[in-house]
Amino acid sequence: MLASLWGLVGVGAWGTAYTWNGGGDGGTWTLPANWGVGSGYPGSAATSDTAAFPVSPTIPLVGTSGLPFTVTSMTVSTGVTVTLGANLTQLGTLSLQGTGTLIQGGFALTATTLNLGNATGAASIANTGTLTVSGTTTLNVGAGNSVSLNYASNNLGTVVTTSALNVTLVDASGIILGASTVSGALSVTAGGSITQSGTGLVVTSTSSFVSTAGAVTLGTAGNKFTGAVSMSFAAASSISAATTAVTLGTIVGSGIATFSATPAASLSIGSGGSISMGTGTIALSPTSGDVTIAGPVSGSGALTVNPTAGSIYLDYPVTATPASVVSMINVNVTFSRPVILMEDSQVQVLTQTATRIITFSSTVNGTSPGGQALTAISSTGAFGNVRFSNTVGQTVSLKSLTATTGTGAAAIYLTGNITTSGAQSYSGTVSIRATTTLATTDSNVSFSSTIVASATLRNLSISTGLGKISIGGVATAITVLNRLSVTSTNPDPDALTIRSVTTVSTQTYTGNVTLGATATLTTTNSAVSITGTLNGTTAGTQGLTVSAG
Repeated sequence: MLASLWGLVGVGAWGTAYTWNGGGDGGTWTLPANWGVGSGYPGSAATSDTAAFPVSPTIPLVGTSGLPFTVTSMTVSTGVTVTLGANLTQLGTLSLQGTGTLIQGGFALTATTLNLGNATGAASIANTGTLTVSGTTTLNVGAGNSVSLNYASNNLGTVVTTSALNVTLVDASGIILGASTVSGALSVTAGGSITQSGTGLVVTSTSSFVSTAGAVTLGTAGNKFTGAVSMSFAAASSISAATTAVTLGTIVGSGIATFSATPAASLSIGSGGSISMGTGTIALSPTSGDVTIAGPVSGSGALTVNPTAGSIYLDYPVTATPASVVSMINVNVTFSRPVILMEDSQVQVLTQTATRIITFSSTVNGTSPGGQALTAISSTGAFGNVRFSNTVGQTVSLKSLTATTGTGAAAIYLTGNITTSGAQSYSGTVSIRATTTLATTDSNVSFSSTIVASATLRNLSISTGLGKISIGGVATAITVLNRLSVTSTNPDPDALTIRSVTTVSTQTYTGNVTLGATATLTTTNSAVSITGTLNGTTAGTQGLTVSAG
């Protein structure tokens, strides 16, 4: 009974296992003499037939006109090359073993499952026609061998790379990346979205993901990207990795695309990398480790840099092109953690139609004392706001600080001490939000507009060594501080240039004073002290009134 059943499996309706022997006319699929079974050929009677190629056809594999090659599986042995001379469609599993090679010859190839390689040899497909895999494509060619499936109209389904060197994948629609280990570079281009399944992507060299009409979503916990990751997409996209740092190369989002990067370890925009977005948001938020920005970030959506437990390193020089490490259009920019300057850095938000805010939520410091400068510009017409919510240069002094806002109700918020070796320049209304000391090493401090205190009265001290202090500009005044103390040892008569000042408590001017305009110095029953000379800007033009209660 067992023997009879075996006979049915071999030649009956359940399909036959055919083996290519090349005994017939060249590469003709439909010639029975080319196959190792007495009569017939794979697919002639049953779709469950199988075809094995232990030797190479001598000419491209062809069939009768219009005949689809319909078989359950096709196996190409190591060392064997099969070249198509007709479409190979309605195929179940295609397996290329060892160094087995299939050359499409410009013809379509359709399979349910594709197994490329068995961990030995450079099994390959010369992908010169449409390759369609409805199920899973498995690439297992060994760590020293590369795979390129790059025909523009491919549809590869889910691709799993068990072992390969460099992998290039092109898909006309969406593609799913299964658990993969790539010992070289990975390049994926898709017309639709790029997503992933399985335990993650492990890529030793660079990674490139391009979705021309969809999203790139790489959020599996096991991702490990050793080289730089570049992405281009048209819908909200994200990347994460559980155990390793992620370095971003070129990130381009079109339309309203948003981008978030939330690896468990540190995150970097590498030197030569960049982020360029449409109107969507950008969030750089590793759950541990730091964020290093060594390439420019630009866009028209809000930017948040928030390493949960780390610092933010700005490592892109203002001498580069473009000059700003961050340059956004009409949006808020937030640095939620300590900022450390590695280079002279510029952050700007331009073309504002409403007040937009650059916020430094934590401390700002340099890398070496007096070594790095910061410029923050949030200014278009009446709009713009720059907020320093903690100290600046308190631990490692900056080279200089320049803050610029709009001309209306926009303001520069100072909420802690600011220390620079070089100059400090504040263009726009300055709001003192906490007791603050501004200090330089023999360099100037200048204000272009009004200085005010927040609802709670604050103290302001300014000390510049040989540097000058200028409270200048037509509209400049100091209003409703608690206490003001300014000190300059510069011997010039304009070491301190002041206008009207109102405080509750004392005003102390240590140095030579020049009136920038007719001024009134007002306190509430407290002293006003000027130690040094007192002059006007133009002889007989400026006057001074002191009202101390």
